[in-house]
Amino acid sequence: MAVSTMVHDSTDGRYRHEETVADASTSDPVLMPSVQHHDPYMKPVVVYVSPAGGGSAKIEQTISSPADVAAGSAVWSPWALGEVSVPTSHALWAPMTALRCVSVNGATFWSALR
Repeated sequence: MAVSTMVHDSTDGRYRHEETVADASTSDPVLMPSVQHHDPYMKPVVVYVSPAGGGSAKIEQTISSPADVAAGSAVWSPWALGEVSVPTSHALWAPMTALRCVSVNGATFWSALR
């Protein structure tokens, strides 16, 4: 398992991540910028999930340490919206170390912006 990080966009100062997750797969974890750059201020992460027609997906988050995330031993919790089957966006304010997307069935596009 690889761990990725959100990409910093120098034009607007935001961090972004986007990818498509294959049917019945879980994305690699994506570390939050506060972990990457020791940002003490909690800012929301806006997550967008768009399952392919008839599919469903959910976002999971963790507060486990970056070392546990990298080792594959992090404890993951589903976001409050549970599984979604239509394009959905949601702002996550809770502190977290990393996010990942679980495609329950059908390919799923997801993105995160902070």
